[in-house]
Amino acid sequence: MNIRYAIKKDYLGVENIMQQVQTMHVFWSPDIYQKVDIAMPKETFEILVFQKQLIVAEDENHQILGIVSFEEKQKQAIHLVKRNIIYIHVIAIDEKYRGQGIGRQLLDFMKKMAKDKHYDGLELSVNVHNQKAKSMYENYGFEEKSIHMNLKL
Repeated sequence: MNIRYAIKKDYLGVENIMQQVQTMHVFWSPDIYQKVDIAMPKETFEILVFQKQLIVAEDENHQILGIVSFEEKQKQAIHLVKRNIIYIHVIAIDEKYRGQGIGRQLLDFMKKMAKDKHYDGLELSVNVHNQKAKSMYENYGFEEKSIHMNLKL
C-alpha cells in the first residue's frame, strides 16, 4: 500500500468513498444529511488537491482504498492555550477494505506529518453512531474532549 497526497486522477476513487460516507450519514441522521448525487464536487476536490489537504491510500494497482481530508489550524483564544493542530475532516476507508488496518496506517501518516511540522496534535470528530470508528480512534490513543449535542425542534 502507498499513502500519498491526492492528485487529479484520483477523483473517481475519492468520490466513491465519499458517497459511501454520505450514505452512512444519511442512514444514521436523515434529519441532518440528505442523499446527494455528488458527495464531493470536483471543484472542492481540486481545491483540496491544490492545497495538499487530501491524502489517499492506494493499492499496487492504484485503486483508492482510503482517504483523509484535513486542514492545519491554529487554535487560540483568550481562555485557551495556543495550539497548532491538524484537524481531520474526513478519514474513510472503502467499505470493501475496512478492518484491514488501512485507517491505522492513514493515522500513522497523519501523526508523522504533525510531528514533522511540530504540531501539538491531531483532532477529529466522529458520528455518535459510528462505533467501529470511535473504537478505532480510542484504541489509537484519541481521547474525548467534547461532545456535540443536538436538540430537534
